[in-house]
Amino acid sequence: MKTANPDGVTRRCPPRSRGIHHRPRAVASALALVLIAGCSPADPVPLTVTSADFENGGTIPDEMTANAFGGTCSGDDVSPALAWEGGPSDVGSYAVVMLDTSHENWVHWLVANIAPETLALEGGEQLEEPAVTGRNGLGNNKYFGPCPMSPDHVYSVEVWALDATVDLEAGYSHEELLAATEGHVLETATLTATRSGPE
Repeated sequence: MKTANPDGVTRRCPPRSRGIHHRPRAVASALALVLIAGCSPADPVPLTVTSADFENGGTIPDEMTANAFGGTCSGDDVSPALAWEGGPSDVGSYAVVMLDTSHENWVHWLVANIAPETLALEGGEQLEEPAVTGRNGLGNNKYFGPCPMSPDHVYSVEVWALDATVDLEAGYSHEELLAATEGHVLETATLTATRSGPE
């Protein structure tokens, strides 16, 4: 369309748009919501933990069992290799907890204050500060492998993502770890495995 102006100059008006601006308001609003939703951040990736030594629900290998109780178990007491990923981005530290859930949560392994940039542990790895190790069910500050006295024990290996480090010294108990981390656990991931003793 052309228009004549008082100054005698003829100007061409822009064509009338046939786009979204001239759709009914309700339709335009709905489309805007779709566009916004499409640009929203992706859902958070949950924290997961795996082991190169056994699958979730698998059997704990011989080398990771205890060498104890007069030869009842003759393993090497090698802690499992672990790797974790996902979870919150604002982690202050990680903790690893291994329990025999078939025997009143008997403690096999406690490690707290694992640095937030650490996302894996090698098998048998001895962590240095700031990581701090708690005491197992025998009262020793180290990993103690499974040595069940009956068949079909189930073990849980948990990784806790915490929002801070904890004020604990080496040799803390499972109960003390629970108390120190209350209200600070952002997310947990669990890996389970089994081991059988004598029939």
